[in-house]
Order: sequence, then structure tokens, then C-alpha cells
Amino acid sequence: MFKDMTSKTFGRPPYEDASAEHEELQDEHVALGVDHTALENTTLKIEDAATLGLLGTYNSLAYRVHEIEKHFHNRERWCGKDATPDGEDQVSAITGAGADEMNPYVSTAGNDTYGAWIQIFGPDDLPIVTDMVKADIHRILITDVAALADKTIHKLQIAWGAAGNTGFAAGDFTEIQFAPEKGGKQTPVTVLMPRINAGTKVWVRHWVDGQNAVTANFFVGIHEYQG
Repeated sequence: MFKDMTSKTFGRPPYEDASAEHEELQDEHVALGVDHTALENTTLKIEDAATLGLLGTYNSLAYRVHEIEKHFHNRERWCGKDATPDGEDQVSAITGAGADEMNPYVSTAGNDTYGAWIQIFGPDDLPIVTDMVKADIHRILITDVAALADKTIHKLQIAWGAAGNTGFAAGDFTEIQFAPEKGGKQTPVTVLMPRINAGTKVWVRHWVDGQNAVTANFFVGIHEYQG
């Protein structure tokens, strides 16, 4: 009922056409002086090629893949306020004289608006791990808020730069929102932000919907990167 039209109607089978075209391409390479065998032997497949990842070419495929991988598979360090900060140079508890103290940062909201910026990292705070050159905030853990701010919308702005307003004006900031349960109970909030250079100053300010001078206690979890 059905005729085999492969060779009669359409000429050679497809695999023969492909083979012939491949041979013709090789002949063209020879005519041009291209060593086709050497070219095939020295061209690495992408899955076999060694890369330097974050230590390699910025913005390359290997760089970006390693950047994403390290964001999810990294060492996380949790930081609070040092009991004896050194001005704006060192304010984090994990790296200063009061290392690993359970001493939270404390932000104070304004009158139904943002309060003053508070500093959470200074030039001497990062890197925590030697040879790391970049960092980002991964999560923030709210541990307590004023009683009148339970189940109320809170908003934190996080800016990086010489001062909070400097970073904000340059667009170098990110935001999170949360509504804590009674007593400030709150699971860690994920933070999305670009990676920044280790040693960059980082700032936070706080707004509570419809409230004035409400405080929030929190700790910051960070990731660091080698390049």
C-alpha cells in the first residue's frame, strides 16, 4: 500500500546527505589550510572545559554559574551589633572585640515613616573569611519588636555606600517587609540584593505602618564570595 519513496523520490537517504556534506566541509577546510582533525581534537566541549568560576572572567558563563551556585551552597555567618564598636569602621559583633555575642542590631522607626539609618557593617567588618572579596545579605532574623507593633506591617530598607542616604540616592538599596506575630515572632526573611565589595558600609532604616518610634531587634545572615 505504501511505497518506499526514500531513494526514488527524494534521492539519497538523509544520513547519506549529512555524510556527504560533512565530507565536502572537510574538503573545504583542507583547501583553506585548516587541520580539521587537530581542530576537532583541541576544541573542548563545554561540560569538559575547566573554569575558574568567580576567579575567572567577570560576567562570563562560568562566572555567573559559580556565582549562583555559591549563593545556595555557601557558608553563612550571622552577625549582630558589637558591644564595643569602633566608630563606623567596625560595628559587627562577629568580627570585633565582642565576637559572637548575642547582641542584636536595634532599629527605630520614625513617625509613620522611616527612622534614622543605623549602620550594620563597616570597612573592618568584612570579610569574615580570609580572601573573600564580595558579600551579600542572605537573611534577616527579627527577634523582637515593641508590643504595639505586633501583627503590623514593618519595612526595612538596606542601603550600601558611604552613608545610608548616599546609597539610597544612588539606587543602591533593597527592601524587605514583614508582619511579626505576638512578641515579634518571625521566621528569617530572605533578602535579595547584589553582591557588594567586602568593606562596603551597610545601613538599615525602619518604618512601621501607623506607628512612631517602634523598635525592632534583628540579626543579619551573610554569604561571602572569593571573586
